[in-house]
Amino acid sequence: MRPSNLRQDPDVVPIRRVQCPRCRRPPAELVETAHTFLRWPVTEDGRTRDGEGYSETGPVTCVRAVCACGHRWRLRGITQVTELDMR
Repeated sequence: MRPSNLRQDPDVVPIRRVQCPRCRRPPAELVETAHTFLRWPVTEDGRTRDGEGYSETGPVTCVRAVCACGHRWRLRGITQVTELDMR
């Protein structure tokens, strides 16, 4: 019997259930896709200065899986890798 602290969270998908639609192997890599915003302050004369820009990472939009066979696919209903149970 499994200890109660190892009970499966209903919002977590077991990684062993993720398989390549083409060859049925588990993914070789998981990739989170997120938006990155590059911000450049503009001076009063309408110019930007080198080195003053900065970037902000936005929200993760999706997770894609990559198989050893080269096939890539999007994991539906998953928005972060942490939503996958790695056991």
